[in-house]
Amino acid sequence: MCSKAPLAARRAKAMGYTRVRVMSAGIQGWMDAKLPVESASMAASSLG
Repeated sequence: MCSKAPLAARRAKAMGYTRVRVMSAGIQGWMDAKLPVESASMAASSLG
């Protein structure tokens, strides 16, 4: 697990986010589980 993840999660919760989780397997575990991901360029294109 990234050492910064717990702090980032606490900050997100403090900002009002409620569905916050820290994944011990990180992004690689997320992708190994075949869960959805998007790149920064995909996210940016959905804004415009």
